Amino acid sequence: MIRTPNGHILKYLPHRHRDLTGELVFEFESKEEFDEVVNDAEFTLEFGLGGSNKAIFSNCKWETVASPTRVEELVSLKATFAAKTVAIS
Repeated sequence: MIRTPNGHILKYLPHRHRDLTGELVFEFESKEEFDEVVNDAEFTLEFGLGGSNKAIFSNCKWETVASPTRVEELVSLKATFAAKTVAIS
């Protein structure tokens, strides 16, 4: 495990025997928007942690995409993902 110089913040978590997962809720305005997000084969997510700190989840793939209605009537969507790596800077 690599830590920042002050030793309190994890800087990088390598891919091993652990799961990096999460769930996002989307609100779409069109079917095209839905298709663009859900059809991504692999993607990166970046979350601000305050100040200049951020967490970057790389090599993410959608695990579950649960649509409560038909896509044409879709307003919101819950989608879970898994990431291979995360870097915190």
